[in-house]
Amino acid sequence: MDLGSRNGSNEYGVAIGNEATFTKEKYQKEGGLLGMNLLRLTIERAKSAKEAMEVIVDLLELYDQGGNHGYRKKELYHSSYIIADKKEAWVLETSSKYWVAEKVKDIKSISNTITIRGKGDIRHPELTENAMNKGWCKNPEKFDFYNDYRDKFKIEQIFALGMNRCMRSYELLNRDMGNIDETTMMNIFRDHVPIKKDWNPAKDATYRSLCVHQKGIFTITQSTITMVSVLDDKIQTHWITGTATPCTAIFKPIFIPGGMPEIGTKTTAYYDSKNIWWQHEKLHRLVLMDYNKRLGLYKKDKEKLEQSFIQNTRDFIKK
Repeated sequence: MDLGSRNGSNEYGVAIGNEATFTKEKYQKEGGLLGMNLLRLTIERAKSAKEAMEVIVDLLELYDQGGNHGYRKKELYHSSYIIADKKEAWVLETSSKYWVAEKVKDIKSISNTITIRGKGDIRHPELTENAMNKGWCKNPEKFDFYNDYRDKFKIEQIFALGMNRCMRSYELLNRDMGNIDETTMMNIFRDHVPIKKDWNPAKDATYRSLCVHQKGIFTITQSTITMVSVLDDKIQTHWITGTATPCTAIFKPIFIPGGMPEIGTKTTAYYDSKNIWWQHEKLHRLVLMDYNKRLGLYKKDKEKLEQSFIQNTRDFIKK
């Protein structure tokens, strides 16, 4: 589960989610590859989850990672990835050119924080030595990637609350273990944490929520697009909102192999009435003015339409 175009998949059934993480290694202001560059290049090349991981680490060794990830302001960070195919899944977490990977055994969630404890299942050959040389680890036998590479004092790390979202998603995934399907995942991405009755994102937005709404200086970003992937032997179905905040949006199916639907004009930073993202963003902002009442006006119709998409898709794949 990836909580953040940081998502991608290809015709071989390889799906990747990417998250920003904050580590003790220095960030390259110029040069290197962005986390999203690495994701795109890997989707173009890999035919399995394991191969995708190998592509990323090879590119890191050749070019390292770096550059400005921001659009209107400078954002420097490293990346973590959750990578899956039809047979297995891996989590790969990086700190500059250094990395560690862990095979997913049942469920796994990533967000804006390092999650792998200890030495993982496989790692960069100099991962522990590098930490020892820089004084982050005193005893190689007690090396812990989470403790030794995570920059817990970095302001972005503190405000991102990545571990809070991970723990909440684990709570929800464990609750539905054995019965997780498309609807389960969609509902998890819509979760706002049971903070209080009549919770309203216009007033109570927080990064503790899996569905993030922007509000003020402490929650400066929001969920901009959400993807749930079903990797079937015959055809892959990717349920994509294509719009912000999944709690107000509808997940729509895209098939691989298959074509992309018509989505109108290209999304830019400026309002465009012909663009699907901005059409929904106008709705989203109107809903926030009286969240519980206005969402209630169309929530049942939205859920009914979404369930019809899901049932029709399942029937189609069975044929």
